[in-house]
Amino acid sequence: MMIKIWNKLFNTKPDVNFWCEKDGLEDLNPITKSIQSIPQWFKNMKSEGTIKKCPGLIDYFNLGYIHYLWTDITIEIPEDRRLETQIRVPDPNNFNIQMHSKDQYLDHIPTDQYKYIMKPISPWRCKTNKGYSMLQLPLYYEFNDVFDVMPGVINTDYYHQLHPQVSFKKTGRFILPRGLPLCMLIPFKRTKWSHIIKERGIETYKWENKARMKIQTKWPGEYKLIKKND
Repeated sequence: MMIKIWNKLFNTKPDVNFWCEKDGLEDLNPITKSIQSIPQWFKNMKSEGTIKKCPGLIDYFNLGYIHYLWTDITIEIPEDRRLETQIRVPDPNNFNIQMHSKDQYLDHIPTDQYKYIMKPISPWRCKTNKGYSMLQLPLYYEFNDVFDVMPGVINTDYYHQLHPQVSFKKTGRFILPRGLPLCMLIPFKRTKWSHIIKERGIETYKWENKARMKIQTKWPGEYKLIKKND
């Protein structure tokens, strides 16, 4: 009994476990915390008078992990849909690329924004604690005009594969280099949320006024102070 209590109180196991099934690849382009992959344009931007100090963006960049491309990929998407898309990788024996046929998704969406969906089989795996999943998101602030990775949820506590669905916006020939940031992975706890729509009244006025006074009575940096003291 004491061992169980000790393990519960002092459990040092990480909440998120990543590993790679291809030996040696884990050192080349490992999955990293998202704060380590802030877009260069954001880093280059001056702080004064820009969104660089926006706490919502900073919190977002700190929120999860970045999944990078693990091999070079060359893809040729023909403009004529009757022709077959050509995909090549340096080592096809080790790295597999699948696709989603158009009748699975593209033929049914109300836009022609996307031309082809590629599913590269990632060598990376992930395991989270029981009840926790990964939210897969496209890299919005990369402003990629070639492809998006489709958003979705992976229940990584019991399903450990991380295969991103890459939706191409253009036809043509594209070379995707190893190390290219693909998508963001954000761990979260699966739960059933309850909510209510409250009538604005004395209680909501107090919430609003308390937050407003905390911001309006301090110099810049007040948002962090609210988060710290609330």
